[in-house]
Amino acid sequence: MIKAHLKRIENYQILTSKSNLLLVDIHYAESNLAKPVIIFSHGFKSFKNWGALDLIADYFASMGYIFLKFNHSHNGTTHDAPAIISDSEKFGNNTIELELNDLEAVIDLCLLNDLDELKINSEAIYLMGHSRGGSNSIIKASENKHIKKLITWAAFNDYEKTWNRFYDMDEWKKQGVNYRENKKTAENLPVYYSLYENFLKYKERFNIKHAVEKLEIPMLAIHGIDDEFIPYEEAIQLKKWNKNIDINILPYTSHNFGSSHPYTKNTLSDDIRIVCDESIKFLQE
Repeated sequence: MIKAHLKRIENYQILTSKSNLLLVDIHYAESNLAKPVIIFSHGFKSFKNWGALDLIADYFASMGYIFLKFNHSHNGTTHDAPAIISDSEKFGNNTIELELNDLEAVIDLCLLNDLDELKINSEAIYLMGHSRGGSNSIIKASENKHIKKLITWAAFNDYEKTWNRFYDMDEWKKQGVNYRENKKTAENLPVYYSLYENFLKYKERFNIKHAVEKLEIPMLAIHGIDDEFIPYEEAIQLKKWNKNIDINILPYTSHNFGSSHPYTKNTLSDDIRIVCDESIKFLQE
């Protein structure tokens, strides 16, 4: 663990190639040495400050990494209120294409390396993501040659299969919208059918199986055996598609690894600490 003073840049603004504004948090330890970078992608109905993510970011920073986390442009947060989903229309109009474009913009930020106070090792850019953020990271890692390692936390291995699990697809198409509860505000958030239409438009690109098969970089998939949303068998399937992938199935662990929002503790829970330590162990190999 690095004893240097931990610092963070919050809500740093960047524009995507689609002219969407992103807010990025950057956690790091003061140092004159170039450090590897972790880009973390949040999942569905989440945001960059959800649960224990600030503590997680500081933990990785204390271990010598620059840790970037960001709000997707259409995750339903706003620039004035980046830690609550309040823009239901923007949330409803999100697509996988948009999320991958957001992630590309954050990768480009690291490659440009124009933040003077940071010492970025642009030859050591790693992707990490939770749930859908992990699934998106698989796609992006298969596309972007600058990514050197990949870690997923509780990711699913098929977009379409996952939507079929949670949605009545015929009804979704008929109504043009499905609704998911925002427990924080008790609001029903729309998920427009355009999400699925966009997926069909780029179905080959968004094929996670094909992306995994062509991965040539080290990958670790961590999953809880008691995941209540995504069966842990989906992580095991990844290794059948690419024998070089490392799989770590954790016992007695849920989808969010014991985290919730708001997260009121000032230390990481045991489950989250294990996930972080296993991730760091993999990155250091």
